[in-house]
Amino acid sequence: MNEFRFHGCARNVLLLVIGLQVGVMGCDKSEIALREAEDAAYRDAMDNVELISKFHELFPGAIGHFTYFTRDFGETRWNSTAFIYGRYELRMTVPVQLSKNRQRVVDLGEPVFLLIEARRIGRGGDRRRMEIEPAHAPWRFGNDTWGEVVKAKGQIEQVLTKEVLQALETREAARRAEQDRKQGFGTNPDSIPSAPGGGPDGGQHDQEPRIRTDEPVAEFDKYVEQEKLARRRPPADH
Repeated sequence: MNEFRFHGCARNVLLLVIGLQVGVMGCDKSEIALREAEDAAYRDAMDNVELISKFHELFPGAIGHFTYFTRDFGETRWNSTAFIYGRYELRMTVPVQLSKNRQRVVDLGEPVFLLIEARRIGRGGDRRRMEIEPAHAPWRFGNDTWGEVVKAKGQIEQVLTKEVLQALETREAARRAEQDRKQGFGTNPDSIPSAPGGGPDGGQHDQEPRIRTDEPVAEFDKYVEQEKLARRRPPADH
């Protein structure tokens, strides 16, 4: 009787192990299929989506990636980041609609561009990861201004003049004030965030807003290397 129970337990353990192995193999295949789909969508975005391919043509060395590719936690978006003049980070984010097999980009939403000026490169909470400490809130712009950047062949300083930057700051201040109003913060001036042209502490620029093409920030190149390494795309295993 005890021998029968032993063999029965052994058989159950064997079946459990086989089941776990099959489950793990199934997960591996699913993950590989997902990676292959994302790789295919990445290549399609870089090669065939004009907005994205133009960004990377104008700014060689820019990095691109999807967020929420599976849509489990949010809307799928494409993100491109360029590093300019050793001081600026230009980010583009755009909602994307993928094909049923999630291997092609079939439609785009409205892109948003953020230009972040570094005051210096600092260290994160763990003191290992480098982070941009911004000189002020980002300058935000859309398709119209981007079209001018394309015409200028990526020379952002030709487009983002002092007057344009000031207009962007005024527009952003109004957008944020309206956002606060909708969220119920009222119109108390103390509750309205400062314009994007404010300094690190929310104050105004120390100087007039302008694009500095010849004033690189220390360790910016190391920060760029870190970000590119973090976004490196290893090949999918087969």
